[in-house]
Amino acid sequence: MSITDLKFDNRNLKWFSLKWFSLGIIGLCSVIFILSFNTEANWNWLIEHERELRELANANLLMTTLFCVLIYCVVTGLSIPLATLMTLAFSWLLGFWPALFVVSFGATSGATFAFLASRYLFRDAVRLRIGPRFRDILEKAESDRGLYLFMLRLTPAVPFFIVNLLMSLTHIRARDFWWISQIGMLPLNIAYVYAGTELPSLKAIAEDGIRSALSWRLLLALCLMGVVPLMIKKLVNRVFRPVP
Repeated sequence: MSITDLKFDNRNLKWFSLKWFSLGIIGLCSVIFILSFNTEANWNWLIEHERELRELANANLLMTTLFCVLIYCVVTGLSIPLATLMTLAFSWLLGFWPALFVVSFGATSGATFAFLASRYLFRDAVRLRIGPRFRDILEKAESDRGLYLFMLRLTPAVPFFIVNLLMSLTHIRARDFWWISQIGMLPLNIAYVYAGTELPSLKAIAEDGIRSALSWRLLLALCLMGVVPLMIKKLVNRVFRPVP
């Protein structure tokens, strides 16, 4: 099987794209509305207490990490489109290794929660909504199970929340879904967490503007975020290329 099999009709995503785009717009407007109240004071408060927040997080690293895992799990489990923003924020606050733990286990736990909820609570609705739209992908996922899930996680040809729902319609076991997702999402998680750790401090941004963010490490991190999926796709194509 080749990764080129991971093709789908973009029209199948029309309904989902419209739904989640609308939710994203509503969420963004809500954040803007909340921050519009005394925004300058809020920004100044964050700048003044930035160091204290990081020291507090480091002093209570275990509890902070577990709390962040819980938040990440809930957000990804409910398919709220804030995962990238949270990844960058937690990486900036906690540092590379704690943030990688948060993102990796939080994302996998949230995906597994969505997988189980879809399988045992919303299976009929998901089958009616998604089954006909993604019949080809569903058939391949059912036949290859773990391998196909691994390839989907490595190369996000299909949005992750769709993968969670699709796999709930197959016979893959929950523990297999968990550990395959954990390994498959790790390379992209590493790239995003690294990018978050290279973000400058709020004080530096306030004093020097956007120039403070343009370090070679941050530019490298941003390049990795775009290049890593392409590299993984080529690698998977080479490894899983069918024998003539």
